[in-house]
Amino acid sequence: MASETLSEEVAGNVCDWCQGICDPAVQELNALTCSFTECPETSMSYHQTCLEKYLKSIKLDKGRKTGFACPRGCGAKTCYDKPCP
Repeated sequence: MASETLSEEVAGNVCDWCQGICDPAVQELNALTCSFTECPETSMSYHQTCLEKYLKSIKLDKGRKTGFACPRGCGAKTCYDKPCP
């Protein structure tokens, strides 16, 4: 059995930043993991545009791929009550 592609992994998930459904046929998507123990063990899904908005809000280049604080809980529509520590 073939393993899932990234698109298959995040398809149908909810973007933590905007709470919109992730559809790889409509928009580029990202699955992020965090090194903090309080974050969920599974990856979090984000639309590329939402991730770029987050990176801009913390004054980083929108093309950055690693080395930034976890965006979980930072969006205005996030389902988390507080950001990652």
